[in-house]
Amino acid sequence: MKILHVLREYAEARNATWPRRIYGYATAVILISLLVGTIWAVVQIWVFWSIVILEAIIDTILVRRWVIHDAAARAKRSES
Repeated sequence: MKILHVLREYAEARNATWPRRIYGYATAVILISLLVGTIWAVVQIWVFWSIVILEAIIDTILVRRWVIHDAAARAKRSES
């Protein structure tokens, strides 16, 4: 059950504000275009995997930061 709670918090953090949603859409477009480019042999496979791994690392860092920020904001609101 803990993992479901974490995944829900991640989903809420990703959709909390409009810039975060734009980030999600832009990331999806980039990954899909890379996949299509790899299938059509425009992009080499090592470039595809390098960008996918880099995006996963950046996404994890950003989403964790957003979750912590949102939790701190909720705690501050509940104190007031």
